[in-house]
Amino acid sequence: MQYIAVPSYSSWQRDSDVTFAIRKNDIVLDRIDNLVEHYWSSEALSKRLIFLCHIFVTLDYWLKMYKTSCRMEKGREPAVRALHSCAAEQLCAVFGCSIAELPHELELMWGRELSASGVHVDIVARPAGDISRAEAAKHRVWFKGGKAYMLQSRLELAESNFESFVLSMSRELFLAMYSRASETVQCSGASSRSRTCSASSRGRRSTTSCG
Repeated sequence: MQYIAVPSYSSWQRDSDVTFAIRKNDIVLDRIDNLVEHYWSSEALSKRLIFLCHIFVTLDYWLKMYKTSCRMEKGREPAVRALHSCAAEQLCAVFGCSIAELPHELELMWGRELSASGVHVDIVARPAGDISRAEAAKHRVWFKGGKAYMLQSRLELAESNFESFVLSMSRELFLAMYSRASETVQCSGASSRSRTCSASSRGRRSTTSCG
């Protein structure tokens, strides 16, 4: 399956349909449906670009999660991957970049810059150090049924005593305990491209910097 342009809402639903499967059970797919609908209902090219970015990032998340999620139907993968490739090609054309450079362009467009305090903590003082994927997984927040969970010895409800946070461009949320507020957290490999996420010691001044 291949798209040369973002398909219409009806075409997308038809191509990604799986017999007997309920679309609403897959909340990420439901989000993609809404984004495609908003994309075509927007007349301004600037608004379409915004929705195209959201479509690409959400499709990227779906492709990362569908193999391990019982709510994501594997039969939708060809349509999702085709739209993902189409969105990537269109965004590359807009930004004038290659596929490899696209995550950086999206980061420049959507990522939040470090504050003066964040620059001092993360760059001048340089207390941060890389952590392994296994360690990063302990800081990641998972949402289920309106509740937040974190992986300890098992998946447990997240506590409320956190200050530092990282929100990746691939929409993964990481938290650091309040007791570690004097430290800077870096999560290497938080995305499939193994880019580094960093957050200053003040959660409200954290930066979103990974794709």
